Amino acid sequence: MQVERFSGTGGVTISGLDVRDADEATIAGIRAAVVDHVVAVLPEQGLSPAEQVAFSRRFGGPGEVPFIEPLADHPEVIAVVKEATDGNAPNFGGVWHSDFSFQPAPPSFTFLQAVTVPAVGGDTVWANMKLAYRHLDERHKQIIAGLSAVHSAVGSYSPDRRDLFDRISGMTVDPSADDSDRAVHPLVTRHPESGDEVLFFNRGYVAGIDGWSAADARPLLSRLHHHSTHVRFSIRHRWSANDLVIWDNRSSQHFAMNDYAGQPRRMHRTTCAGSTPDAAG
Repeated sequence: MQVERFSGTGGVTISGLDVRDADEATIAGIRAAVVDHVVAVLPEQGLSPAEQVAFSRRFGGPGEVPFIEPLADHPEVIAVVKEATDGNAPNFGGVWHSDFSFQPAPPSFTFLQAVTVPAVGGDTVWANMKLAYRHLDERHKQIIAGLSAVHSAVGSYSPDRRDLFDRISGMTVDPSADDSDRAVHPLVTRHPESGDEVLFFNRGYVAGIDGWSAADARPLLSRLHHHSTHVRFSIRHRWSANDLVIWDNRSSQHFAMNDYAGQPRRMHRTTCAGSTPDAAG
């Protein structure tokens, strides 16, 4: 197994192995690389849905997947699809987010397998939220110390979003979120494996600051979004068919580019269950 960095902000390529044959030491090495570098690309894997489930489960139990209809024969797998005929329709995942951070215990790891990729476009970009916290100015570190953010599914999956999801023809999404689909998490967390301090924030699901009015929270949320998604913290991957990418949701947020109108893109996604985020300090 060879591990090579492809970005100064995080991100490694892991080559020289077929994950179907990985022993426990190899799994531990992959896991350590993802925790350390946030994103790991494993080229030329070409896993079937059943193989992807089996591999994902070696990192932990499956994460809960609300609102999205999974593959018929593989309830742990969702197909992230945009068809060529969808044209300029929105894509799934086309806002900055950390997968299902509105859950009480958000996913730890996400596994995304490239099945069909466009000839041009369709990259995924991650933000390294360990770096984002490390380089946040001291004034804002003091402001957010001890604060918690309200994470909610309503902004993305409420019934009034149905028309948007109906334009993505290759996926079935049931936008039925209500006020119960929410959780309150610290803005600064302690990573449970590395011990790093992390800015646990994403604009896709963070709806406010716990105990603050919307008006008071708005400038701070805007500041955190623009800071954390700055290019100096970004990790970008250009997909090839059969790539398997693993990332750590506890220390990242990500964004799927929607710049491939008229071309198909299909990915298979699985997640591992996580734990309730703990405050740093």
